[in-house]
Amino acid sequence: MSRRCAEGASPAARSACAQAAGRRTSASGGGSDGALGIRSVKEAGGVILVQSPQDAAHDSMPLAAIATGVVDFVLPARDLARRVVAVVDRLVPQTDRIVIRTPEVEDQALELVHELQTRGLSPVAWLVDDASLPHAEVPDVPVLGSWSLPGLMHYWRSRVVVHTHGAYGAHRGAAGKVFVNLWHGMPIKRLPPSEEYRRRTDLGIATAPVHARHLAETWGVDVDRVAITGLPRNDLLARPRPPRPASLVALTQDRPLAVWLPTFRRSVVGELRVDGRDLGSASQLPGVDPEAFDALMGELGMYGIVKPHPMAPPHDHVKLANSSSWSNVDLARAGSARAWR
Repeated sequence: MSRRCAEGASPAARSACAQAAGRRTSASGGGSDGALGIRSVKEAGGVILVQSPQDAAHDSMPLAAIATGVVDFVLPARDLARRVVAVVDRLVPQTDRIVIRTPEVEDQALELVHELQTRGLSPVAWLVDDASLPHAEVPDVPVLGSWSLPGLMHYWRSRVVVHTHGAYGAHRGAAGKVFVNLWHGMPIKRLPPSEEYRRRTDLGIATAPVHARHLAETWGVDVDRVAITGLPRNDLLARPRPPRPASLVALTQDRPLAVWLPTFRRSVVGELRVDGRDLGSASQLPGVDPEAFDALMGELGMYGIVKPHPMAPPHDHVKLANSSSWSNVDLARAGSARAWR
């Protein structure tokens, strides 16, 4: 249970703060509220985390708390939440659970989940940024918001965390937790040299020895901790396919299908960043517009689907004679990934 400890309220409030130490406790108020109360929490063995004054709407309370000299961490609000996750992670007993953490339900981890299930090692939960968005069906594995209480509880109780983009920042939590970095960018995507990836990579995978060395050097793990297995999503390409879903048969009129997956140069979802020069089009190629792509597909007797990156700026939905553009929502409506196995 979370408690509010407003130091200026009364001696009873100070006593409540002391009794709440060891549980999740927050102090809220203004001015010197909480400054004396956190001493009681500290004396009872609590960990004191304070929002950075520069990050706060009103800096009087964090400044008063910092002046006590008993504060353990001063962090921006976003990093404060991640630090709390790490602190609680040290307290919650672990069980032999596996959780998946990715921004969304995606093919790389979906293929791994399928393989784990065939070996009787089904993950207990899949944690995503927003579980309310349409996503592929994952039989027997609940898809939960990563910051929801059920999602956090699964994370805290898990012994193995499989991720593609990190998990709850760079702060180390439980000593026995193992992080498997299911890096999705082989062979040529730039490896981010971030502290989060370094702290969240105990095991990794690669497609060749040269990539295993690069991954090990960038994220500070022994090269023998990077298994040369190929990418799980590539296994999909080698496996015989069942017939296409009826929706795709009607769309393509049984022509050969080409799928184009351009990346983004400027993200507008998730972590906002610029990675190269944004050309302002879904293709991210100079001089290539939907009409030109459609004409090429017609000349080749094929049907083309353009699937922009989910972090890219949205573009108008295009449906022409020989091609169309699909968003994640379009894919989810067309049928689950499991139907393609």
